[in-house]
Amino acid sequence: GGEGNGGATGGQGVEAVAGGSLAPVDAAEMLAAVEGILSKVDLSLGTGQHELMEENLGLKNKLRLARLDLDRAQQDLADVSKDQSKLPDEFKCPITCDLMSDPVICADGHTYDRYAIERWLSQHGTSPKTNARLPSREVIPNHNLRALIEQFREKHG
Repeated sequence: GGEGNGGATGGQGVEAVAGGSLAPVDAAEMLAAVEGILSKVDLSLGTGQHELMEENLGLKNKLRLARLDLDRAQQDLADVSKDQSKLPDEFKCPITCDLMSDPVICADGHTYDRYAIERWLSQHGTSPKTNARLPSREVIPNHNLRALIEQFREKHG
């Protein structure tokens, strides 16, 4: 009677300790605490139970670390999204949708990042925005826009 009851209480204690959402505890400390509790009620962990508990604690720690990594990644993504939304559309290349580093004006009158439009023009004779045939494949540096982009970069990092 009394021993069986103690065993059930001891088992519940193990579940509560192992399954709770406590602050990270060293697995060896946790196992020692569980074994101490069990020894007080004349029970002990078998070898298989001990190994399973160690593995379980290790997996819980890996899961906790993975959650922290995921939280950091989600915050980084939110920060990037917030920064991207602050970026004026006029500073984004219509081909890459990225901030331009070397803006140039094409014969269609639109501004593109140099490397993107030159790559486009090497394969097409048309405007990437309108698909109209271009009278020329020459591009002209857009110094004013470049200066505005540089000011934006200095202000917003």
